[in-house]
Amino acid sequence: MERKACAKCGGEKRRRGEGKGWRCDACERKRCAAWRRENPEKQRACNKAWRAANGEVVKEKMRRYRELNREVLLEKGRERARRYRREHGEEINARNRSWIARNAEARRRAQARYREENREKVAAGKKRAVAANRQATYARNRRWAKAHPERMREYQRVRRARKLGANGVAIVGQGKVDQRMRVWGGKCWICGGGAEEMDHVKPLAIGGLHMASNLRPVCRRCNSKKGARWEGAVSGVSAAIAAVQQALGGG
Repeated sequence: MERKACAKCGGEKRRRGEGKGWRCDACERKRCAAWRRENPEKQRACNKAWRAANGEVVKEKMRRYRELNREVLLEKGRERARRYRREHGEEINARNRSWIARNAEARRRAQARYREENREKVAAGKKRAVAANRQATYARNRRWAKAHPERMREYQRVRRARKLGANGVAIVGQGKVDQRMRVWGGKCWICGGGAEEMDHVKPLAIGGLHMASNLRPVCRRCNSKKGARWEGAVSGVSAAIAAVQQALGGG
């Protein structure tokens, strides 16, 4: 191929073809770049027309580029997302709050369905969160327990029932507890004094149910004295009550 020096840049010129003039590639690139800067609209129109006429070629080039630069593109996408969140944090939060307010029930159903379908994943995530924020988690739990004493007591009763392997373990809401308290007039079912807590008539330790039908109001002293006594039938319960009353009288 014939070549000669370029008078403008000192590089090499080459013929464009048989019987055609000379061209310096470096100078040609500069000229094209200058034209694109001066004619951006025309350049965009040319690019659009070329892509429309060569759709399959464009798709194939893009596919190969994504395969060769997968990690780079993913990192660029993550960085763009992080930058957008930093710059539009308040806007994103407001939009999320608005969506949650409009779709509260659907969101709760979706969350419940996700927890049900991904129990192990959710449990592992909670463990990681607690391990990473142990002190903050403990402080939040203490605040919740202080603000919800009745629910905390019910949680402790359920936890104890499950630990003892009791049958029929169920969440007995505060409404059911209040109802049982009203049935007995707020009195201890053993001594008739003021009730302070709920007692499992058939103790959990010997297979009693953690259900409203097995709960009665009791004072702390009687509950402590009764312990895990239970004879099974009404007469047996009466015997247990008599034993407790005797112990209390003897004490």
